[in-house]
Amino acid sequence: MQGWLVVDKPAGPTAHDIVARARRRLHFKRIGHSGTLDPPATGVMVLALGNATRLLRFLPGDKTYWGRVTFGVTTSTLDATGAVQETRSVDISQAAIEAALPPFRGLIEQQPPMVSAVHHEGKRLYELARAGQDVPDRPLRSVTVHHLEQLAWESPHLDLRVHCSTGTYIRTIADDLGRALGPGAHLSVLRRELANGFALDQAVDLETIEDAALTRAILPIDAPLLGMPAVHLAEADAVRFRHGNPVASTVPAGLVRVYDGETLLGVAASDGQTLTAEVVLVAG
Repeated sequence: MQGWLVVDKPAGPTAHDIVARARRRLHFKRIGHSGTLDPPATGVMVLALGNATRLLRFLPGDKTYWGRVTFGVTTSTLDATGAVQETRSVDISQAAIEAALPPFRGLIEQQPPMVSAVHHEGKRLYELARAGQDVPDRPLRSVTVHHLEQLAWESPHLDLRVHCSTGTYIRTIADDLGRALGPGAHLSVLRRELANGFALDQAVDLETIEDAALTRAILPIDAPLLGMPAVHLAEADAVRFRHGNPVASTVPAGLVRVYDGETLLGVAASDGQTLTAEVVLVAG
């Protein structure tokens, strides 16, 4: 069994929990995932089955989220799971919100929250946070927000859609926006609508879908790679590639998916003259 299973993760379980459930349901051990989603968050979680685990590093990294920002309440975790730190009255206009959004678009810098998995002196920040420690000088990280849209405003709740690069913290956007507008804020709801080239309309509910339908929901192993150019090799070159040997090719420089007929052999890097294997899925 190999390919991709897109799960509509419910609120509550961790990424590890979702992988464990998929293993039990599919009676299959070799399952990985393309990235975690916090327990309170819902939406797209991408599982790699079998050889697909070897392709995780080639997936597109951009993600799209629907989020609800609640103004007037700040929390220790920047989301609804943390302890309330401060409450304030909210007197914000929709126009003021729109005027505050531009600095959060494009290439921006964020300080990772203390509940993130970023390492600091050999430990993850969330481990330090659980131990009651704070690291106020956490280094800033550059991320890209391709699109940030105000969907609805009904005080004190603001609904946003964010299309961003991997590594973007939506809870940090909520917290920074609350600071910019005055009363503070936290991320009260988060739903991931798209991740790594997969969308919600491809996702299944692990809790309710029947086993036969679950198997049918597995997507082909090359599904997230269709944005790469494809190279179909002749028999002799396919044998060379299967053994990890370079293959002559004039395909433009960049990553390409390599086939023998309809079988995906792997991913190669082209320099315009030669294909060099990055991953060989079907060995010689």
